[in-house]
Amino acid sequence: MQLTGLISLAVSADLPEGYDEGEAAYAYFSYDALLDLNDEDNIIVFITDTLDGEYMKLALREYPEMYEMLDGFTYYSNYVSEFRQTFPAVTTMLTGHYYDYGAGLTFTEYWNEAWAQRTPIDILREHGYSTNLYLDRLSTYNNMNQIRDKTDNIAFAGSLRVDFQNMITTVSRLTLGRLSPYFLKELFLSKIDSSFANNMFYLDIDAYPDYSRPIVSWTYDLEFYHYIKNNAVTVKSEKKVFNLIHLNFAHETNLRYDTDNETVINDDGNAYITATVRGGFEIINAYMGKMKELSVYDNSVVIIVSDHGRDHGDDGRSISTLLIKPRNSRGVMQEDSKTQLSGKYFPASLLDAAGILHHDFGISYFDIIEGKVKSPPRYFYLQNDYFFERFGTEMGNLFATYLIPDDASDLDNWRLVGD
Repeated sequence: MQLTGLISLAVSADLPEGYDEGEAAYAYFSYDALLDLNDEDNIIVFITDTLDGEYMKLALREYPEMYEMLDGFTYYSNYVSEFRQTFPAVTTMLTGHYYDYGAGLTFTEYWNEAWAQRTPIDILREHGYSTNLYLDRLSTYNNMNQIRDKTDNIAFAGSLRVDFQNMITTVSRLTLGRLSPYFLKELFLSKIDSSFANNMFYLDIDAYPDYSRPIVSWTYDLEFYHYIKNNAVTVKSEKKVFNLIHLNFAHETNLRYDTDNETVINDDGNAYITATVRGGFEIINAYMGKMKELSVYDNSVVIIVSDHGRDHGDDGRSISTLLIKPRNSRGVMQEDSKTQLSGKYFPASLLDAAGILHHDFGISYFDIIEGKVKSPPRYFYLQNDYFFERFGTEMGNLFATYLIPDDASDLDNWRLVGD
């Protein structure tokens, strides 16, 4: 009875989250753009969701081979994001436009406002870069029209179809999870995440592996990994290239690195966090390995940055992760625990990495790393939790503001300066 009602609803209801009305209903991010790099100049950014600084240190301790895998990188362990959640962290990082907690803006109103700005991405495009964004629609934008002039990797499918097999599987798991005793609920519900409604639909695409899901999840990470592993990267792009890939990474522990088979697998949510972090870096390494095969690794800037960490205690404070590989940098990964960096400096850093004047967006990572300026005071903004299902009308509330001291890893030294 549930399935009959659900199928009837599916064919008559509005499109699920992640798909738009009209022409944009069949828009999707194409993976194909990731495979075409420039032989002289590339900037590659991986947003590693929820990669907490403490988890990064634990993973390095358990998997020391990561020091050589992260060839030419410096790990800046005294790095903090500005926000506790992906909203508004990633949109702010890409646009330089902040969510005004006192203005009463819905998430949609903020996204419309932020993406309408002249962003660092627009400036990269003005300077001859092809820009390709792989973003999460639940937390960084909610309509393709907001970003269609910012990115070159949007493609269009023929139609949107109901995936009856996934629908039956999902409904069965939800039903069994609801009816089963408490100690069995995890067995049926562990595979269901915030994107479950999208899995009931699929875009009718001729080259389906080319399709990047609109909602970042562990499924997205695994599909991205297999796509990169199974396809050749080229250096045919006549334009310089900027690619930004938002990975689920440490947000959930469904993925892990299988040491015996040297691959990334789905572990049904039972993996330890260190194995999940190791699996996430193996996904990134698959892409960087293709870059090395084509001899474009050296002339590329690669940035791996977490949008936020995980809660340490009950107050929401967390440290994050930043790794940077400048051009022509090789060798075992180095660690820098002294340089005080913040997510606030990301917009200017994109332009600085491209050799473009960036001071309209403030100071960059490189300004501080190279000693051109001292790190200003760093702040961390703690907002309320929110429900993705309501992101069209929900508003964010600022709970607290923290001033972060020299050593961000010592949370006892963080000073509460506002609420």
